[in-house]
Amino acid sequence: MLGFILMFLAIQQGLWGGIPPMPDARQEVGVVATEGLVYVVGGLARDGGNSSRVDYFDTRTGEWHQAPSFAIRIHHPMVAVVGP
Repeated sequence: MLGFILMFLAIQQGLWGGIPPMPDARQEVGVVATEGLVYVVGGLARDGGNSSRVDYFDTRTGEWHQAPSFAIRIHHPMVAVVGP
């Protein structure tokens, strides 16, 4: 698994900053953001198997949380937000 730094863009300030690492590192994930939360869905786990795990980063608190798992193990998911 490649090491990487998670970053966020503070648009008002025009600056990039770091965030804490995800609690469960994965690659080939789906990512979607809504209402200040950034969701990371599925992907390939450290052991190379597909993952059903869903985590979200709360941009207001700067903390990661685990959401209910996806119904199936999936990598390279395409995710979207519908609505406000």
